[in-house]
Amino acid sequence: MKKSNCTVMKYYTFLGKKWVYPILFHLKNNKGYRFEDFVSITERKMSRSILSKFISTAVELSLLKKEDKKYYLTELGIDVKKKFLDIKDTLRKYHNISCDTTQDCVINIHRV
Repeated sequence: MKKSNCTVMKYYTFLGKKWVYPILFHLKNNKGYRFEDFVSITERKMSRSILSKFISTAVELSLLKKEDKKYYLTELGIDVKKKFLDIKDTLRKYHNISCDTTQDCVINIHRV
């Protein structure tokens, strides 16, 4: 399959990966995260090489920025996280979804 050069498709491809929402859900605005923090967020269920690729791609797409060996959500990353949470709220409105925005059940999404 030919790889698209379209910027929008690059975002859709990345945002559709199973770990994007659970990780973004856990990141706080204006808080820096080291690589090992991401390992903890994923409960060590994501290989280090895939996690490294995830972070690199998020930086490349300007969702995260790196400063002083820590990663931070950018304004774009914050906006994308808000959109994910809006989608979750919409789904909760129409479906009986048991987890809420204060629970860590989001990290278990990949098991469904």
